[in-house]
Amino acid sequence: MGTVWSGKQLSEEDIQMALSNVKQIVSANPAVVFRMGTVWSGKQLSEEDIQMALSNVKQIVSANPAVAFRMGTVWSGKQLSEEDIQMALSNVKQIVSANPAVVFSKTYCGYCKRVKQLFSELNVAYKLLELDEESNGDEIQSALKEWTGQSTVPNVFIAGKHIGGCDAVMEKHRAGKLVPMLTEAGAIGNNSAQLSSI
Repeated sequence: MGTVWSGKQLSEEDIQMALSNVKQIVSANPAVVFRMGTVWSGKQLSEEDIQMALSNVKQIVSANPAVAFRMGTVWSGKQLSEEDIQMALSNVKQIVSANPAVVFSKTYCGYCKRVKQLFSELNVAYKLLELDEESNGDEIQSALKEWTGQSTVPNVFIAGKHIGGCDAVMEKHRAGKLVPMLTEAGAIGNNSAQLSSI
């Protein structure tokens, strides 16, 4: 949503409009995350729950000089079918086998940024998939969890082998094992720092 309200300058009309918008968003979405850290499930909320949420939002808006409500899905609440996950898994395995290095990432993840920065500094040619920008990102992440047991990002593969997340990549780099792995896989030595999208 991205709207910023300034609590010190809000009229009662502004607050009521904000509360109306929040109520509409909470009621219309299977999962809503207010970046204050509370998650409400719109499909399961009672009127009492909605009123409590609105009271909390009103208190937050009134008590803070500026509040931004960022609406986004954190596991959107939709149930993934086994067929969706298997189709995504097949796609993931094809991507991993077709590229010397693959990073499954999310644009806002600090750990992902560390791995991408390291790969950039090492001039690694790698396939990057930003799951928060992929239409089937939830399915891909579920498929990765099923395949590797890892549900977090970054999820890194080199030469078809699962390496792990940021800590595993950084540990291999500190131990002097990462560059030889990437070189052997053919991911270092190319002029391109990132492979084009499939």
